[in-house]
Amino acid sequence: MVALDLSGDRPTGESVVALHSTIKARASTPYFSYYPVGWISETRCVFAVQGTQTAGPNKGRRGVAVHVADVATGKTSESWEVAFIPTKDGTTLSSPVRAGKAFLQVPGAIWEFVMADQTLRLVKGNLPLGDRHLGQFSPQISPDGKHYMYDRWEDGLAGIYLLDTATGEERLLSGPGESASFYPSWSPDGRLIAAYTAERKKSPAPGVEQYPLNAFDVVYGEEGPLAAGAAITVFDLSGKVVQTVRVEGKWVTHFRWSPDSIHLGFVAGPVLRGEDILPDIEPDGLWLAKVGESPALLTAIGHSTPAERVYVGICAVDEDNRGLVYTEFREKSIATRRARVGAGGDAQDEIPGELNGWQVQRVPGYPSAGIVYSEGTPSVWTLTPEKWTRILASGTGHSLLLAGYNGDVLVVADSPLINWYAYKPGTSVGKTVVRVYRWVKTQG
Repeated sequence: MVALDLSGDRPTGESVVALHSTIKARASTPYFSYYPVGWISETRCVFAVQGTQTAGPNKGRRGVAVHVADVATGKTSESWEVAFIPTKDGTTLSSPVRAGKAFLQVPGAIWEFVMADQTLRLVKGNLPLGDRHLGQFSPQISPDGKHYMYDRWEDGLAGIYLLDTATGEERLLSGPGESASFYPSWSPDGRLIAAYTAERKKSPAPGVEQYPLNAFDVVYGEEGPLAAGAAITVFDLSGKVVQTVRVEGKWVTHFRWSPDSIHLGFVAGPVLRGEDILPDIEPDGLWLAKVGESPALLTAIGHSTPAERVYVGICAVDEDNRGLVYTEFREKSIATRRARVGAGGDAQDEIPGELNGWQVQRVPGYPSAGIVYSEGTPSVWTLTPEKWTRILASGTGHSLLLAGYNGDVLVVADSPLINWYAYKPGTSVGKTVVRVYRWVKTQG
């Protein structure tokens, strides 16, 4: 675990401050990870170490250790391990710091870490472990940090829930009835929640008692229900339905919120089924809907032959809320494109390759930043409604990570891809190169 000094005050070669390290053999084992948590002050940061601990008061124990480090000295010590959560195998997720608090999600529980006094508190335990057949348990923290949201599909607990992070109280937001909603997502301002909605089947499949979602018309993929439904339902935090967005005769999938929190971009099309293929949604159009209004078709998705399989994923809604950025996968090509309101149904702009929609970073008033992979070569782009600009490109066999972006400074980590299954302890895996870009205003 390292910190990067962006002040420019340190001598060349000393801007990377080592905070914590472990033996390579331990780092290559499953479920060992570092997680940045946040900053207590200008020089003190918090991070989590997940896995079997190699040092400190919990050496040899498996769990999540919360550490405090001082970047001024670049040192940690045993006394700086300020909290420990015992866990078994599983992944830890940390939330951004909001109102001086961060949250750690470990298998079966959510914990609160207060930055000022460095204390740990259990928010809620006995949570499901994420079996997709019982519901994709993936808690999402609200923009203000006051609630977690998730769906549960255990027998007798089916529905979308809100968890109060202050009290640990769990409240049902939307339960199954004639329809059921699932895979919820916060609007950027935290006032609304959107989720896919499926209608109840007239003749439910066997196993409804064990898997409540089987009673509804959902499409199952290889790992569970697809993120698709007959409609997208928008709720407020009381559970009141604000709007149901649908395209008659189509399924909707891949929705994304707009920056203004009142538009939804999505893909629509029929369900594709066959003996030799997994069920999926066959995209035939990209749509943009303003909450409270009917959706508008931005562009149709054509097929060169009736048998051609096309996959479309929406990466982002443009900053001006009038267009969609999406990646289109075809048999012989992958391209990232943009469709705009008033463009006559034609796609505008194109980048060869796939834009990673989950890594797109946004800062209000500045271009978005994202990573595009083209034939195994990653590159970083900035995106505005008017212009797409490539900032840098790496080489084949490398991966890029947007380590930080605040509009004025962009930090990119460039690392060689590592096959951990073939890795032998002691073997060099190359170096990670960190690049820092600063925007400079010029006249004209």
